[in-house]
Amino acid sequence: MFMILYHHSRIYHSKEFWYLFLGGELYSGVSLFFFISGIGLSKSYKLKKYSFFAFFKRRFLTITIGSAVCIYMRNIVSPLWGGQFSLDISPLVLMGFHEWYIVAILTWYSIFIIIMKAQHSYFDTLFYTLIATVSVWAILSGLADQYNMTKLWARFPFSFAIGIILGDYIEDILLYCQKRTLHILILCSIPFLILLKNGTGNYPYTIAMDILSIPISLAICSLFYTFHLNRRLLILMGQYSLPMYLLQVVFIKNSILYSFLGYNVISLILTWLVIFILSIITGKTHKTILNAIKI
Repeated sequence: MFMILYHHSRIYHSKEFWYLFLGGELYSGVSLFFFISGIGLSKSYKLKKYSFFAFFKRRFLTITIGSAVCIYMRNIVSPLWGGQFSLDISPLVLMGFHEWYIVAILTWYSIFIIIMKAQHSYFDTLFYTLIATVSVWAILSGLADQYNMTKLWARFPFSFAIGIILGDYIEDILLYCQKRTLHILILCSIPFLILLKNGTGNYPYTIAMDILSIPISLAICSLFYTFHLNRRLLILMGQYSLPMYLLQVVFIKNSILYSFLGYNVISLILTWLVIFILSIITGKTHKTILNAIKI
């Protein structure tokens, strides 16, 4: 989430926040979302063995209701935060389908449950996941000339696949990361910085950077865990990551604090803090609704 907030602050205010010099290259945060989703789905399915109906009911309703709550929050608060009032309550909007991320994640959830129901061993999971990943990537890459963002989004299936494949072994991987934190950070950061220097406009480079961001992030999380740093904050960021993701662009783009405090570190951090607080309120509202309808 920090990477995504940083990235969008740079996109919408590149001249004002010139010192966010890596902002245009830190969009690997979205790929990490997909990686974490792959791990979460894999572990959750192994524990509960959902049926098709139970899986889709829980995942689909959870995500779409969460999207609707976020949209209402944006409509209510955005005018107060410097944005324009816009109320669109059409079914597709309320289900989150105007957000490319919701469409992408629900598509991969569908692919995931089909793979899980078809597989009979870990090697089946590995093979089917790799085939599905390459197929989705090939389709998206083929459509890149027709749809502006498709080439960019085609990176994410690889991150999701890695999460699914490593889901069963994530505890061992994290333990290894704790023992080799500095080695991983140094060895993975060197090629990452080399790719960064060559520019992220080159399509293969962005996929490689997304993949390298996974061990780097795991090593950083292991470092936090080892020294007991911000563990509660990290848990909260994870719990409310979806509303943070859906809310952040509007409030970063239109932050009223920039008018009062100027484009400085204080206004930037306060804007991110407002997004975080609104995400907690939105997330708790979402949870209350899910509990009321017993999902």
